[in-house]
Amino acid sequence: MRIEHKIHIHQAKMSLTDVLEMPQPKFSLRDAEAYTEDDILIYTICLDNIPKELTETEIYEFFTSYGPIKELKLFPRKNGRRYGLRRGTLQFLRSFSACSVIRDKRIVHIKGHLITVEPDGTWNQPDHDKLVNTEQPIFQNDLQVLENTTTIHAINNDCLQIILKNLTLPEQIRFGRVCEWFADAFSSYAKSRYKTCDLNVLNSMTLWYARDFFRFAGASFERFNGSLYCERGLEYVDYIQEYCSRLKELNLVNFIVHDEFIETLLHLTQLEKLTLIDNLEITGKYISEFVNLRELSLCGCGLKVVHMKEIVRNLPNLTVLDMTRTTIVTTDLIDEMVKFCQKLTVFKFAIKNYSYYRVAHLPSIKYLEIVEDHSGSSELSRTLQELAIHRADEMEILAFFSRSKITENEVKSIAKLQKLKVLDFGYSAINDSMAAMLCDLKELEELSIRRGMDLTNQGLYPLVKYCLRLYHLNIEDCREVSMVFAIEIIPLLKSTKHLRNKPLLLYANGSRISSYYLNSVYQYRSAALNTLIEIIFDDPPPQYPEDVNDCYRKYRYNNFLSSYNIIN
Repeated sequence: MRIEHKIHIHQAKMSLTDVLEMPQPKFSLRDAEAYTEDDILIYTICLDNIPKELTETEIYEFFTSYGPIKELKLFPRKNGRRYGLRRGTLQFLRSFSACSVIRDKRIVHIKGHLITVEPDGTWNQPDHDKLVNTEQPIFQNDLQVLENTTTIHAINNDCLQIILKNLTLPEQIRFGRVCEWFADAFSSYAKSRYKTCDLNVLNSMTLWYARDFFRFAGASFERFNGSLYCERGLEYVDYIQEYCSRLKELNLVNFIVHDEFIETLLHLTQLEKLTLIDNLEITGKYISEFVNLRELSLCGCGLKVVHMKEIVRNLPNLTVLDMTRTTIVTTDLIDEMVKFCQKLTVFKFAIKNYSYYRVAHLPSIKYLEIVEDHSGSSELSRTLQELAIHRADEMEILAFFSRSKITENEVKSIAKLQKLKVLDFGYSAINDSMAAMLCDLKELEELSIRRGMDLTNQGLYPLVKYCLRLYHLNIEDCREVSMVFAIEIIPLLKSTKHLRNKPLLLYANGSRISSYYLNSVYQYRSAALNTLIEIIFDDPPPQYPEDVNDCYRKYRYNNFLSSYNIIN
């Protein structure tokens, strides 16, 4: 079950609501005893959010009321040292004592402090070895054969690799549990088979299996399929820190982390792509030490200029940088980027009351997304002029969101970007004369024009006629574009089909093109059947917010990067 709150890697003083919203570990109750999801009796529980003021003696005395205790261990949280918080494990002598703690409670109050309690993992329960011994053997031979060290080592690695290839993932994990020799064989097999870890597959297993998969194969992981933002996200992040030293991509969307957490990841020396979105406690500190980083997204983070300057100075391989929904992009920072970011091809940023035209001087820039969070500025106009001078033959993607109205001179500058493939005006409306200027963009493939109240059928038709590569046209809320345009362009598309690579996708929500009447028009039905055109009335991707202050969007730039070879 997907949890609906953001996962906090750090733990401050937690409220009762915070605790109750956390994902509940899976366990079952039978006959006054608790069992893990692997059906092992629970003796050991985890304690979390323990403040430094609370002593081990006070904790011990509190839990002895539930039953005799065999062992209590306290240790610092990996990501909580800035708050002085600790974690702990407590093992009871009797299983029903542990059950009485976790059965109805997720929190306990000790000396006025809120402590979270939950069952520990199967691997930390005293009876966990019984599960290993009772699981279905992988081979039909007597397991005593495997206990003979000579026989085990007589099986060469090639044979073990063939065996592993014919096992399912759970069987491979059980195979690795048999002995150290088999564990090493699984780790060797994972180097070629599990460079990508599918989190969706792991989520269908028990946490013990997932943990052992990280333990055996984590050193081979380079990236993940699926989101770490899931019910087990906290555990997976811990396993990444411990086992995944070769990771190249890490996406921590919806995780609230802080700078000290980033410091714990510095052993990921091969990291090439890091995504940290909406983390106000991320200032940019330590990120400059990921020297192999190529793609960095810091959208909505609480960045500091001093750390961003360190990043642009020390990451020579940086090709993608997203700083939208931040307020620290300054003229000085852009000057530093022009000097040091020689390979930067993609830059997405928000700016307020600073000059930014120098982004046009970034030596490798091909994709710019600009959110201008102020009105009455001439910076956009100057930036477009500079792009026309310095990047006319290199710019491929341009998207901007400004409070100011777009002018004809600005559109003239855009029309000089001859290699432009994707153009997004945000909500800056254009008219027919401006649309005519865009006909010079022969490489244009995607064009988004919204709220063009003065844009008519006559202004749009030449765009379709002369931009033969255009296949994505967004005219939502262009209320002067009608059914006449939709019908008139069909003969044009038919006559130029041999010159076009793809059918025209026309996003017409909010225009005067009627979805009700469209399907009754024979010409359109025939054209759609022949893959000439498809008129769509759903919200088109990408989707943008009304307010340019909220500029984080699910933009499809990953597809752009791969299809247009922006990143070499």
